[in-house]
Amino acid sequence: MNLFVNYYVILKNMSFFPIRCFSCNKPIAQYEQKYIIMTEQQGISKKDTLDKLNIKRYCCRRMFLGHVNVSEQVLMFSEKKS
Repeated sequence: MNLFVNYYVILKNMSFFPIRCFSCNKPIAQYEQKYIIMTEQQGISKKDTLDKLNIKRYCCRRMFLGHVNVSEQVLMFSEKKS
């Protein structure tokens, strides 16, 4: 049981955000947490957040705008079977 709980916590906090932009190969993962904090907790618009993070290329911007966190959906299939 303890191992399953630890696995659940790790999966819940894990992000599947890409390390690099698919088009230009620029590293973008280091901006993910700042992006989440600025948009969700501070209420800054997504456009202004990307501008403040100095993400200018539209291919990199789409990586943030099009990303959907699927870790909750993955957890539905990791239920412990008795």
